[in-house]
Amino acid sequence: MFRKEKDVSTTLGLIETSNTFGKVLSPILGSLLAGLIWFLPFFAIPVFCAVSAILIMMLVKKPKNDKKGPDFKTFWKDAKKAFHKHGGWLSAVFAIGAILMFILFGILFYLSSILEDHYHFNGLKKGFYLAGPLAALCLSSYLTGRIIKDNLVRMKWITFSGIMLSAVAVIAVRFSEQFIYLLIVFLICGVGIGAGLPCLDALITESIDKEVRGTITCIYSSARYLGVAAGPPAIALLMKGNLTWMIAVLAFFAIVAAFLSFRIIRPEADSANS
Repeated sequence: MFRKEKDVSTTLGLIETSNTFGKVLSPILGSLLAGLIWFLPFFAIPVFCAVSAILIMMLVKKPKNDKKGPDFKTFWKDAKKAFHKHGGWLSAVFAIGAILMFILFGILFYLSSILEDHYHFNGLKKGFYLAGPLAALCLSSYLTGRIIKDNLVRMKWITFSGIMLSAVAVIAVRFSEQFIYLLIVFLICGVGIGAGLPCLDALITESIDKEVRGTITCIYSSARYLGVAAGPPAIALLMKGNLTWMIAVLAFFAIVAAFLSFRIIRPEADSANS
């Protein structure tokens, strides 16, 4: 749909920003609707889904020069070829995406618990505080999408730097439960995660052939949502014990993600080989 490949990275940054902006609004709107009638958020979900479906049908047009896709046999062959050629760094990208979402939703669950149990924030006020780290992530994703263009090396190092920033922020949680301190730490963590996510999206889009790009992107999205699903229950279990264990687990996964981005994602080598 884009004539220039560099426009793809910028657009992916916008999509990631829009995705995160929905997460920013979610706790605020959810708290607002639940304040009116406790089950109203559940009825709002199909309404939002219907609006989204209508907008897609009305605004997303099929390109005029769009060609018919390959048959399943050809598609399967191309997909296997892509994994054979790029399997190492693709697996790393999948793992990093899952880890970043695990950390994000884990710390949001922890922040939610702290706000409610220690500071007795509930309802809309709690929703606004939860939206803080997500707003930082949203802004970071947007700016990163504008910066990376189609530069694969830049994507790698921004991803690595963002993960390390998140790791430092996670470790810093251990030193204080003071409200402003925690809020600043989680804002920093959001910035780091927000810097990494658009780069991971763009690495796939810029490196994988169009014929199998959609499939690879779907697998990547599925990996991310494994992290989303695993984060809150894992943190809930870890919070029952010593806080140090929770920090250690999150920091460990962040360091693993940083190692994968540093050692496995190697656009320099890929460029030399191509």
